[in-house]
Amino acid sequence: MKNLTGKPSLKGVKRRRYTLTCSCNCNPGIITAKGPDKLISGGGYAISFWIKVFLDKYRWQTPTNRLREELEKFQLFVSQGSITGGFQFISGLLKPIEDEIINKNKTETHWHCDETRWMVFVNMPEKKNHKWYLWIYQSATTVVFLLVPSRGAKVPKEHFENNASGIISADRYVAYKCMIKSGNFLVAFCWAHVRRDFLDLAVKWPELEAWALVWVGKIADIYPINNQRMEFDRDSLEFTELDLKLRNSIEQMENDHEQELSKTNLHCACGAVLNSLKNHWNGLILFIDYPWIPMDNNIAERGLRNPIMGRKSYYGSGALWSAELAARSFTINQTLELWGINLYLWYYTYFKECAKYKSKTPNNIQKFLPWNMTDQQLISFGADPKKVPIPPPKINRDIYDKKQNRDEPSHIYLHTLTQMDRAYY
Repeated sequence: MKNLTGKPSLKGVKRRRYTLTCSCNCNPGIITAKGPDKLISGGGYAISFWIKVFLDKYRWQTPTNRLREELEKFQLFVSQGSITGGFQFISGLLKPIEDEIINKNKTETHWHCDETRWMVFVNMPEKKNHKWYLWIYQSATTVVFLLVPSRGAKVPKEHFENNASGIISADRYVAYKCMIKSGNFLVAFCWAHVRRDFLDLAVKWPELEAWALVWVGKIADIYPINNQRMEFDRDSLEFTELDLKLRNSIEQMENDHEQELSKTNLHCACGAVLNSLKNHWNGLILFIDYPWIPMDNNIAERGLRNPIMGRKSYYGSGALWSAELAARSFTINQTLELWGINLYLWYYTYFKECAKYKSKTPNNIQKFLPWNMTDQQLISFGADPKKVPIPPPKINRDIYDKKQNRDEPSHIYLHTLTQMDRAYY
């Protein structure tokens, strides 16, 4: 067996050139084998190369300069300009896929939302600094990232527009609370943030640690009951028993924090935490009537983890187009992985189709969208058809309106759970 641990090298091959020796016109000329498909017409790199550098940057969050140094170890010298130009070209090819994912995301009925800072080193007259914000809207079947200069309430309003309705799982940031005013959305607040309030109180006020940890324990008791409840069908006896147990625990917690707030000698720090709990109570207990809603917003925070690794590795984006490409790639990559699709297989198939269309976006992009794929197509991309994500049913707004003591239900599509909807649980 040959030793494969030696230094990689490039081997040059010189081939003979052949020319016609006759003057007749019956020969078509020299026929040669077709070259490999090129993503960029006239470019010097194959599709596999662009998949490598693209996913290294936007999936594994490797800085481009570090990748170039790695390639140099294999005697492949690629200029920064070549990679930058290739990324800018790829961004245009992926935009139609991103648009389809965003449109699909707006048709869902439940989203996990969050935002984090992202630096865009572009001087803009209307903006004094380079701090932008990367927003995530993760539904059951899609993950959308939007990179915008603002952190205001207009960002989710513009994303959802006026034709979306459902439940938003989020923290207590005011931008999400503003969505309730439209009458089309409910906001399910995160119990992990409530738990953090009591833990922070215990750290800041050591003399109140025992009091705070009692409330941490009460929150911890709710999680396993709800998890056990979700293991059973909604019509089963086990679900009914655990649901009753959960409602009793929540009712007891509500009574406890009302009694605590009524105490005249309550510490001001304790009162602040309990008042926050009271003010967000209706959103915190939405998971009881809508069991498919998690008690926390950890899904959105986990979705931001990979981009945050990129932020720490290469600090952000140096141009507007690269900022768009970052959000675009995060959107496509995480949506595909949500369906269990192998990124390398998908990008190779899609880029090869682009090459057939002479480095343009193919007309038939619908077949590349996971929710349009047949079971056989999903298998060919490495996904398991039995584990595809299932969107939740639409919400029954009547339940929430009654809890809010509203005289009339909000203008939202009312939906009663049917037997088909129960299959979601």
